[in-house]
Amino acid sequence: MNPHLHLRPAAVVLGCALAACISTSEPRPEGTVRYEGSSTVAIFLRAAEPEYGVIEFEIDTSTESGGGECAILASKVDLAGIARTPRSETLLAGVKAELIGRDAIAVIVNAANPITALTSEELQRIFTGQAKSWLELGGPDLPVRPFIAGSESATREVFRKAVLGGQDYTGCEEVRPDEVIISRVAETPGGVGHISFSFLVGGGGVRAVRIDEEDPDVTNFDYPISRPLYLLWRSGSPVVDSFVAWTTGPEGQTIVMQSFVGTSVVGSVRSASAPQPTGTLIVHTETFPFDDGGIFYYPHRPYEILDRQGNLLRRIRNHRGRNDEQPSRVDLPQGTYLIRVRSSRGKVSEYFVTIEAGKTTELDVKQVSQGK
Repeated sequence: MNPHLHLRPAAVVLGCALAACISTSEPRPEGTVRYEGSSTVAIFLRAAEPEYGVIEFEIDTSTESGGGECAILASKVDLAGIARTPRSETLLAGVKAELIGRDAIAVIVNAANPITALTSEELQRIFTGQAKSWLELGGPDLPVRPFIAGSESATREVFRKAVLGGQDYTGCEEVRPDEVIISRVAETPGGVGHISFSFLVGGGGVRAVRIDEEDPDVTNFDYPISRPLYLLWRSGSPVVDSFVAWTTGPEGQTIVMQSFVGTSVVGSVRSASAPQPTGTLIVHTETFPFDDGGIFYYPHRPYEILDRQGNLLRRIRNHRGRNDEQPSRVDLPQGTYLIRVRSSRGKVSEYFVTIEAGKTTELDVKQVSQGK
């Protein structure tokens, strides 16, 4: 199979991988950066370190967001991370804050539990001790065993505010550090817990459930339980200043969006100079069921548009609303693009498409995967 085959209008092509080539035009300051704080933000730092290339992180996540904010206030570390909005007193003390992305907080159950979706009201009952058995929630005859993050973790407070409506957790077992919640739920038949979606990559024995019919996913802006991710630092260190600036640029945001929702679109599909001739792209991705008062609709799943070098240009929701079954029509300047699609099972597929001025290009992912 020729990896450079293009998808012409009204045609299909098999997927192929593309490695992004990243280069820098200016030298970056080198050094070791001491980090303390959110274990969720630390996921980004570990992924960024080899891509950034010239600094090393000494990472301490034992104190989570609360400890990280205190550490940067006391100037005990170079960089801190929090998975919530910084406190006003922190900013007034001269600490700088940079929003780098948003994180979905997933609700996970034991993989053997047939429950696939829960409502906000059902979550309230679970984490306030009102729901005692999964039978009450349409599941098996098992006791409900909720696990929550420790009080120092931002996950715990963000989830409480978003889901419990001001009520306190009741009958829940605290777990430290956050990621251990995965193993506790996996070994407990009636287990249920809250955890950053980014921790679930490769996590066995558990399954994330839909909340209010929304999937926890880095492409789903409508998922109801999410929180901001911030880096905190004091200006003056060229090493830290340079790295933080990098996180909000195209290279850094590409790394952020491996696990989280980014803060900005990377790149641009429209020229800043004269308008370019455009064509239309329609991508028929996998659909998912949505129950609208007993009437089922099947909207299309999201996808991403990248340039030929693998740089993210746009995330396409691919439906206007949950009861919209038509894929989105996207106008693009003529040229060749890479389309990245993630299935409901997490499988990632990529396809080249060519957009021609004044014409419509359609990609049917199902037909391509079946070799039609």
